[in-house]
Amino acid sequence: HKALPIPDTSRPELSVPFVKPCTSQEEKLADIWSDVLDVFPIGINDSFFELGGDSLRLMQLMTQVERLFEATISFADFFKQPTIASLSGQLSCKKRAANATEFMSVAQLETEAPFTCEPPSCSGSKPQQHWTKPKTVLLTGATGFIGRFLLQELLQRTDATVYCLVRSQTIAKGRQQLQQSLRKTLPNIGAFKDRIEPLIGDLTLPRMGLAQNQFKHLAETVDVIYHSAANVNLFYPYATLKPTNIVGTQSVLTLASQSKLKPVHYVSTLDVFESLATTCPSIIYENDN
Repeated sequence: HKALPIPDTSRPELSVPFVKPCTSQEEKLADIWSDVLDVFPIGINDSFFELGGDSLRLMQLMTQVERLFEATISFADFFKQPTIASLSGQLSCKKRAANATEFMSVAQLETEAPFTCEPPSCSGSKPQQHWTKPKTVLLTGATGFIGRFLLQELLQRTDATVYCLVRSQTIAKGRQQLQQSLRKTLPNIGAFKDRIEPLIGDLTLPRMGLAQNQFKHLAETVDVIYHSAANVNLFYPYATLKPTNIVGTQSVLTLASQSKLKPVHYVSTLDVFESLATTCPSIIYENDN
């Protein structure tokens, strides 16, 4: 280590002239860039990648920017113009638009909370036979990491036909997506292929993007629902997560309450406990609020 030369943290020769940050926002961004790249000074028109940035440093940069400015940054826009000037403009536009990056008060969240659906009458609390021995199951998020393991277990532990909601252009492509995601966890997938039924839909749309008659048919035939699809990102604000996580779940609950009552097994994430888990060593129990 003693024999190594002192690292050169000065700004390298770039194809653009140096323009120093002018606004407080640009200065804060420049500080973040210097911290991530270990380069000083940094001009607002300097390219992040010409300064030595790579994919790992880009993730560090975005994490710090999103934490400081409480805004979700577009990677696509940044790759087009990887400069402080462009990034500052993107942040300013988001503030002016007052879009999904804003904080929401409890009162605002409460207005989002009401949701009603009329469940059919269900006598007694004893589980129905179609709950414990389902013939037809609806699974969302089947191509995700958790979803493919759920699909594997459902195929191996039940005799049910599993309808899998997938975003795809055609049934054939949807089936191919499901088979590809399952090959690693279920090598003999061919033995179960007749029990996997892809549904082309989108959780962000009403009725999960399904036609009315298709939605009605599912309500009449599905016995149990496993809802594992979600948009999980701790940095995304509520409005960005709402279409998938809220609208999608409302559609699932509506389906569960129509024609016949169906149990919904909802798979969520412990990320909601992150701050509690990192600030105190207490045990988090299943029923904790």
